[in-house]
Amino acid sequence: MSNNDEIKLRSFVLEDLDLVLEIIDKIGVEEFRDCFKDIKIDKKGKKINVTSIGIDVGFKIAGKIIKNVKKCLDSFYELISKLSEKDIEDVKKMDLFRISKALIEMFQRQDCKDFLSFVSSLKKLDTSK
Repeated sequence: MSNNDEIKLRSFVLEDLDLVLEIIDKIGVEEFRDCFKDIKIDKKGKKINVTSIGIDVGFKIAGKIIKNVKKCLDSFYELISKLSEKDIEDVKKMDLFRISKALIEMFQRQDCKDFLSFVSSLKKLDTSK
């Protein structure tokens, strides 16, 4: 695959559900709620600096993702391999900018939003934790 080739990702199918849930678990999404703890808000009627709070929470979430990303790389490679219909070794060599662009485009499609909404509803039903 040359660096100029466009990366096309197919839509999610039910068969992808297991890998998606595995990546979500490994990335530590459940830990994200901890990012909202210890937020200091002045309750004396002064203006709340929402931007500052958002930046703080954003950095905490990014830190959780960076800390856990290695745990899910193999699952991520496998998922991208299935979505792009390429070998895993080819996926590992894909240009990061192009794969990121393809992922963003895929996540903006309505079918992907519907699938992720479905996955989210399944995570809410998970009572094993």
